[in-house]
Amino acid sequence: MQQYSSIEQFDELMSSKFYIEEVFDEMQNEKVDIPNTDKNKIMLTLKKEENLKEKNDFILSDDFNQFQQLLVISLITINFSSDDPFFRHITMVVKAIKKAIKKRLTQETNYFQSVQEFKNQQSSLFKIFYQDINIGFITSTLQIKSTAFIFIKKSLVDSFINKKISIEQKNQRARLTLSFFNINIQKEIIVQQDFKNQFLRNNRFKNDFIVLNEEFDQQKQSTTYHVYKPMDDQIYFVKRIQLQDIPINVTFQDIFNTKSFNQDNLTIQEARILLSISHPNIIRHYDWWLEQKNQQIFLYTQIEYCIYPGYISQTKNLLSFSYFYMNPMPIEQKSKLIIEIICQIISGLEYLQQKQIIHGDLKPESIMVTQSITGDIQVMLADLNHQYLYFEEMQKQFKQDQPQYKQQSLQALGVLLMHLILTFPGEPTLRNNFVTKFSNFDFDDSLSEFDKWAQKSVKNRHKEFSFFLYKNFMLLAKSLLQKQQFHELHDVRTFILKQQII
Repeated sequence: MQQYSSIEQFDELMSSKFYIEEVFDEMQNEKVDIPNTDKNKIMLTLKKEENLKEKNDFILSDDFNQFQQLLVISLITINFSSDDPFFRHITMVVKAIKKAIKKRLTQETNYFQSVQEFKNQQSSLFKIFYQDINIGFITSTLQIKSTAFIFIKKSLVDSFINKKISIEQKNQRARLTLSFFNINIQKEIIVQQDFKNQFLRNNRFKNDFIVLNEEFDQQKQSTTYHVYKPMDDQIYFVKRIQLQDIPINVTFQDIFNTKSFNQDNLTIQEARILLSISHPNIIRHYDWWLEQKNQQIFLYTQIEYCIYPGYISQTKNLLSFSYFYMNPMPIEQKSKLIIEIICQIISGLEYLQQKQIIHGDLKPESIMVTQSITGDIQVMLADLNHQYLYFEEMQKQFKQDQPQYKQQSLQALGVLLMHLILTFPGEPTLRNNFVTKFSNFDFDDSLSEFDKWAQKSVKNRHKEFSFFLYKNFMLLAKSLLQKQQFHELHDVRTFILKQQII
């Protein structure tokens, strides 16, 4: 068994470029104590300052033809959760939109030479009416969003269309990310189709969704879009995958009656099955469809939007959540959260096993984190396109390989547990050597070495942090990594809940 006796050897092993973003200077975990909303005062303000008559007078005025309407979609991250956004946030959104317009015109486009010049003319540049702003929750989470329809001078429109601007409201400990769109978004003509012979949905993605952001994954050859759907006023992820072996004239029967197991057909079968999965700890899939573009076939999947709506960092996966929010936690708070997260992950994995689905890529980056509508932490298994789905023809293979996949899940839990105790910055491969080498270290020596490296490299850890404070968790992680004690997921949950691991 290889031993590492010096911190220098371990430093050389673990050294890597930071791949997690830097920690904000104002890092803190305490919630901001904000007084209860005075709803009567806000309703009086709305009635007094921006009433319907004022908007109607503007629409009927001679100046109206000089303005064009834009849609502003805002994602709001804030440092407290027990709040009613439908009243408090409406004035905050108006202020943020005004700040965004000022920032764009004075700092980024130099349309005005000074802020004072902008202030002197702003009443003739844009109009915002409170009744045109809608505040609400994104489905199933505490993430808050707003949609606002504003009027802006036609000469300025090109400076804002498809632009994204971030605004910080420090007095309310909030950040808003605003995206501006032309309200007259051009839709593609939908050609009448005979669905018995033509299964492709023409231009559905462009017609149904407004793209807020997009990210291309070179390794998976897929694009994930962050979108807004006007029809239901909601935010989603839409994933697009190019299919190589599906013919242009594909039919309904080709998809639903095929016995083929080429990669494209398996990918479509996965999308079909994921649509039927419903569990609070598994990312929800709402819909899937096929589209043709430039003589290529693409599979689109509409997926639940899931992020952690925190003020410090708007993280979405367990790795970044652990780094920004769990690293600085005191032991009692962190230990309780670790137990809650591990039990939720086990619950999701057990559900997948009941469906004869094995997640083949369980890691912190493939687990999303959010807050439920009750304000509690909620984790969701994602990236299920890496899973192994077993159909009738593969039942025998599933039963034969099931013990092996269960062991892989248990080992993955050990890895997750170590990242929850303390997440080291660095690139994934080198950072995971922290986990890999742990199984070969002498236990107490390894905790000492990790403590030295943490003191040197992890600046946002709690001031009293030590791996020895989490010794019972580390012993559990080592047992999972070395396949020593557990054979079923429920055994781990029982051990955590009944053995007083804290």
